[in-house]
Amino acid sequence: MQAAIWTGVGAVEVREVPAAAPDAGLVRVRIRAAGICATDLHIVDGRLPFARPPLILGHELAGEVVGGASDLPAGTRVAVASVLSCHRCPYCRRGMPHLCDTPRELGFTVDGGWREEIAVPRENLVPLPAGISWEAGALLEPLNCTLGAMERVEVRAGDDVLILGSGPAGLLFVQLARLKGAGRILLVGTTPARQALGRALGADYLLDAGEDVLGRSREICDGMGPDLVIEAVGSPRTIQEAFRLVRRGGQVLLYGLHGGPIGAFDTDGIVMNALTVIGHQSSPGLWAETVKLVATGRIQVERMVTGRFPLAEVPRALEAARNEAAGSIKVVLEI
Repeated sequence: MQAAIWTGVGAVEVREVPAAAPDAGLVRVRIRAAGICATDLHIVDGRLPFARPPLILGHELAGEVVGGASDLPAGTRVAVASVLSCHRCPYCRRGMPHLCDTPRELGFTVDGGWREEIAVPRENLVPLPAGISWEAGALLEPLNCTLGAMERVEVRAGDDVLILGSGPAGLLFVQLARLKGAGRILLVGTTPARQALGRALGADYLLDAGEDVLGRSREICDGMGPDLVIEAVGSPRTIQEAFRLVRRGGQVLLYGLHGGPIGAFDTDGIVMNALTVIGHQSSPGLWAETVKLVATGRIQVERMVTGRFPLAEVPRALEAARNEAAGSIKVVLEI
């Protein structure tokens, strides 16, 4: 079968690999759609130390069962949860495999789903309703992560929310903040196409990252700043900016991955301004709610898709995913 393999910094090759016979208890899934995430680009660039080549990338996945599950007949449409549980450590026993003592995740530390077929534990399969397309099924994974992050912050009715980054995660946060009852939603970005979609999905104010974001956000938010700032980029500049933008007594949600420590971090400002700081990524316990949000149309994921490529054209797909200036938001592999 064909697979897209990250072989080293900047290099991804599509080549034939043997179809491994699944171990007992694993379910074979024919992958139909796979999203390209900003994290995948960071891995290709060698920015994330936990990922090492050679590695089959891909953690945003949807497909159909081929065999191996007694309760899921062949042809069952599923999304694939990417976090694997060891079932032994205290975190996994408490239903928190994303905090496992020996973390494993498809496309990060073990081979992922940019291939024609994968074998995964039954517990990692989420059945899809008929109304959810393959590409929407693949994009349930980033929604699951952002949903879990929003569940960990407190958004009271009318709270002002500022989101740093208008990529796919930022656009999902716009929609989730609206569902949580946020008042004014401010979206900070640099790309017109992403900003325009952010407006269509519920952002009230679009701020250019190159302007005086601090002054403009204070002006909009009654001179105090937003109640909640969500950092969805992962750059040192935006991470530190999040703490300058939030009002005293407010919350900062750190979601973007940087890939290493950030120096000159103002912990005194966190203490003196009584800030609540939350970090979050995966949400294994929220898959049912994730599916429901898309199935009922309350969250729109397909509107983010701007490019579709076959597996054989992964290098072109990666190039397109990086091309924000051309209007790229989300690229999906059709396998």
